[in-house]
Amino acid sequence: MGIFEKFFVRNTAGSNEQGHFPDVVLHKKKILEILHKTSRPVFLAEKRILLDRYDRLENALKQNWKKYQIAYSLKTNYDIARSRIFQSQGAWAEVVSGYEYVLAKRLGFSGSEIICNGPIKRDNELIAAVQQNALVHIDNQDELLRVMRLGRILKDKARLGLRISTLLPSGKTSRFGFSVPNGEALAAVRLLHSSHIRLKSIHLHIGSDVDSVDSYQKAAKLMALFCNEVERIQKFPVSCIDMGGGFPADGKAPYGYGHWSSKPISDYIQAIAYSLRRYLARPNTKTLVVEPGRYLVDNAVIFITRIYNVNRCNGVIQVLTDGSVTLLPLSYYRPQIVKVYSPLCIRKTGDSLHGIIYGATCQENDMLYEGGLPKDISIGDYVVYYSVGAYNSSMGNRFITGYNKPTIFI
Repeated sequence: MGIFEKFFVRNTAGSNEQGHFPDVVLHKKKILEILHKTSRPVFLAEKRILLDRYDRLENALKQNWKKYQIAYSLKTNYDIARSRIFQSQGAWAEVVSGYEYVLAKRLGFSGSEIICNGPIKRDNELIAAVQQNALVHIDNQDELLRVMRLGRILKDKARLGLRISTLLPSGKTSRFGFSVPNGEALAAVRLLHSSHIRLKSIHLHIGSDVDSVDSYQKAAKLMALFCNEVERIQKFPVSCIDMGGGFPADGKAPYGYGHWSSKPISDYIQAIAYSLRRYLARPNTKTLVVEPGRYLVDNAVIFITRIYNVNRCNGVIQVLTDGSVTLLPLSYYRPQIVKVYSPLCIRKTGDSLHGIIYGATCQENDMLYEGGLPKDISIGDYVVYYSVGAYNSSMGNRFITGYNKPTIFI
């Protein structure tokens, strides 16, 4: 399985939600077996943590809302999607492309267990999704007009929803969905209603790594009030309130975020449920849908690389590893959580010096980490990156390293 070999073990130790990462020392026997079989870096995922994250989310939903559904965001980590671990717990699939829709079907999801989001849905993809009873969220004006044009084919059985938008927590305008503040969203509802197309779902996604509980509470209020307007116009109930994802995991604050601190998932779900109960006209008739990705998978995955050279110059340790920013692309998104282990998986915790970890490509800017490193760091040691389960393996590429990633040829 090469670089994408997955390490699924059950951690028998108890854990708290915050900082819950795989324990390299606890599982060193299994990890060393894997590392001795390959000369390449590996992503390792701990099954126990994946299940624990799912359980925490589901328990929060159970305690706060009568009808709910979790839909795993496939794009966040395709390897974990292929493991079917969340699917086995009852999760649906959230997809954002035709490729991901086909993947979901190959994994055994029925059409009714797939939510189709994303800005580009070709006509044949729209028709197939609707005919297979998938929930399709209309994302933009062109898509809206095409849905109306395809109305005869889609007919009333279509499970159609509308993605709406408001200002993001950053204050910027989202490029996705129909704006509620400027009236674009209600205009879309009226246009669909004039074509006898009824909306069965309203969808909102307020961003990635949103740590503010208040942002979710305000977003849920917006959703509730908009849903009431939709039902008033179409005189037909909306069955799903889809709050999207964006729930953070326990990695470090992304670059440029300033103050940032992830909260337990129950805090976000409670805030959402509070606003929906308060502002929805008929809250008990709605299914609350969430589409987590990062929250479920980020903590559970580590990336292990080997050290091939150590250079000490002017008090700075320069470390060469067989990793790369092409394999860990989110190293540009946030500072990495890094620990160094000996060849026997014993963590090095002594005095540290300022150091830089470089990747295996011939690019000067292939820099994965800058910060404290143990003074006794050596060739043959392992550098382990934590909280890397979201997007890295899905977005990574085989540039220069040639590591075994699926390739599409045209």
